[in-house]
Amino acid sequence: MLKRIRNLNAFNNPYFNLFVCCDFEFHAFSIIISFVWMYLFLIVLIFLSNFYKSTWLHYRIILVEKKVGFAPSWKECPHILEKFF
Repeated sequence: MLKRIRNLNAFNNPYFNLFVCCDFEFHAFSIIISFVWMYLFLIVLIFLSNFYKSTWLHYRIILVEKKVGFAPSWKECPHILEKFF
């Protein structure tokens, strides 16, 4: 029994370093993958928020066009939109 416990010791086990190395590489790989997914999620989130803002602005311009009778240009939008909303 004592011999078995000694064999399980890290210094006597020839596979201990191999397992630690593989475990470390796996964790490093999973951390890198999680960062990649996080940045992809952020890019998609930023894209969707910009798309939402532009569509909402376009919708408000259409509402102004119905009220006023003409479509304002993009440069005039903030001033005209402040007047109605």
